[in-house]
Amino acid sequence: SWTSMFGYDPSEIDGNDALWSSLIHPDDRDLVERTSVEHQAGRIPFFELEYRMRHKLGHWIWVLDRGKVVERDSDGAVTRMIGTLTDISQRKQIEDDLAVAARLLAHEKERLRVTLESIGDAVICTDAKGAISFMNPEAERLTGTEPGEGVGQQLEQVYALEADAASSNIVSENQGWSGRVMERRDGVRLAVREVVTPILSGNGAPDGSVIVFQDFTEMRRMQRELQHAAMHDPLTGLSNRAHFRDAMEELRRRSMIDGSEHQVICIDLDRFKYVNDTAGHAAGDAMLKMVARAIRDTVRSSDTVARVGGDEFAVVLASCPK
Repeated sequence: SWTSMFGYDPSEIDGNDALWSSLIHPDDRDLVERTSVEHQAGRIPFFELEYRMRHKLGHWIWVLDRGKVVERDSDGAVTRMIGTLTDISQRKQIEDDLAVAARLLAHEKERLRVTLESIGDAVICTDAKGAISFMNPEAERLTGTEPGEGVGQQLEQVYALEADAASSNIVSENQGWSGRVMERRDGVRLAVREVVTPILSGNGAPDGSVIVFQDFTEMRRMQRELQHAAMHDPLTGLSNRAHFRDAMEELRRRSMIDGSEHQVICIDLDRFKYVNDTAGHAAGDAMLKMVARAIRDTVRSSDTVARVGGDEFAVVLASCPK
């Protein structure tokens, strides 16, 4: 077995006491010889090493060498040893492949960590039990958490959300995103939009989640301002013609369902053109604002007051029978 392992004929090794040591890899020879001396001197109980030996064809074989002195003479000198050599080349190749894979995995993990810490979005990772396993700096900043403080805590202890219909409507065009409201640890409330992606194990079982979220507060404020501007008259702040029309349509639908009654008042200012022509448009604008305020202060907060033309106003009195 020994001769076939290294590609030799039994006749080639008979009497060749130096062959074994000559086949040991030069980088391993010193360690093998020192360990052998230590064992033969009785300082270690047995000999066991993994090292490389050269095959007759020139390539290297990894071997596991185990040996033990089994007989000494009266002076303690070694007279007989017994041992085994096992070809472990395949195991070593697997170990090398695993080591390379581990290095690549560690490199990829570090690359992903740096990427997650560098991106502008906030990222939180959790395990299957909902405990936080990772937070990037942006997530710590938005939640008001100290660096490293959130790891190990339950998600709701750090990232507490509540539904926000307004935000959900605003972000509905962004597929996968949902709008929520988050209360930071210092009490500051932020509008956020988030995407939650489950992490699945090899057998498809839930193994945690990745939450990516953004501070949506300023964008939501701007969106509300745009929505308000689209439905209101910029001069008086009253509802505009489009909003008035929507309010009328909503009351019409309600009446068809429950038979409720609603009233509409149309108001037109007489001789308003005379004010503009004699006192100027600034005076006319001031007058329109005063009229708008007077009407608004006269009706209920649930009623809709609209400016539907230059000097024309309308009031929708909801749930107001004759």
